[in-house]
Amino acid sequence: MRSLRSLCLLQVHAMGQNVLNMPEIPASLAKDLKIIQLVNKTFGNWTLATNDVSTKVYQTALSIQYDGVSWNFQYCSNSFEVFCCLHCDFRQPDLKQFTLQEGKPAPVQSPFWEASNILEQLDQEHPVDRRMIMSFEMNEEGTWGKISFRGSEDFAVVPVVFTSNIVVKMNEAGQRKLNCDVLVRRGMVHHGFQKHLIETAVAVEDAFSSPVLPFCSGSVVLTAWGNLISLEDETSDEEDPEDFLRLVGDE
Repeated sequence: MRSLRSLCLLQVHAMGQNVLNMPEIPASLAKDLKIIQLVNKTFGNWTLATNDVSTKVYQTALSIQYDGVSWNFQYCSNSFEVFCCLHCDFRQPDLKQFTLQEGKPAPVQSPFWEASNILEQLDQEHPVDRRMIMSFEMNEEGTWGKISFRGSEDFAVVPVVFTSNIVVKMNEAGQRKLNCDVLVRRGMVHHGFQKHLIETAVAVEDAFSSPVLPFCSGSVVLTAWGNLISLEDETSDEEDPEDFLRLVGDE
């Protein structure tokens, strides 16, 4: 159950962006409102990767919700190999979530399937109650924010390093992109990756609820899809959000 402060903050936020221009708004409240306006969104990524050996689909949707006290991360993320087509081999990812507060230890988790698989493997090999601490920083304009996760254990006791940064950037048009990097290190073994997601109007619980193609297409169109569809290129400004919404939501 949300606190009275959280309920009041969300009610003020619902009044719109103009509320930040009101002189009677306290500085602490204005900061929380800027955080909510920047990060309380849903982001997603759908990528088709194909080569001479295999074809795989990678899909992730992440919703971030901050209420002035707690941070809630709701997500669905997975990958699957395509043997027949994008319809027949479709695998809907499970919807999961975790909630934590800034500066307070919480179980190590990640909204990305790559990191989740690595952490699960570590738990199977060396079962330990791994913990992490979250922190957040934002520029004064409220157009850039970074959520950081760091392992909180003594390295001598738990010899695993876990770090993850989620950066949300908003451009002048008000469109947001999310970039994430994750590093898991145990001894001399390093596992690291980066993810790039774009803002979407599709609710996280509706993302990837059905295949992108409504019928069996065989392998004929896979090459064309591989050449034309990828929403992972952070450097490209040619991505059309409407294409992404078509991919992750129901028609």
